[in-house]
Amino acid sequence: MLDIEMPIMNGIECMKKIREYCNEKKIVCPPIISVTANDIHKHNKYKEMGFDYVMEKPIKEEELDRVLGIIRRKPMINVVVEQ
Repeated sequence: MLDIEMPIMNGIECMKKIREYCNEKKIVCPPIISVTANDIHKHNKYKEMGFDYVMEKPIKEEELDRVLGIIRRKPMINVVVEQ
């Protein structure tokens, strides 16, 4: 989970570095969830940037359970995601 508005390095920059690292090392990237208090209309923008899921602040327990349930059901296979 990465907050879009993190200090020093924002969530978008951090997500890109994680994706680059996984591609360089030819390993499967973990699912990356953005956490934001921004307008709900920006959610598609974050997914287009490379986030797997977008959650709004404040995070609701039910939504977190739903997203984590989806992630747990997805198999982690050794495939490099092309950007």
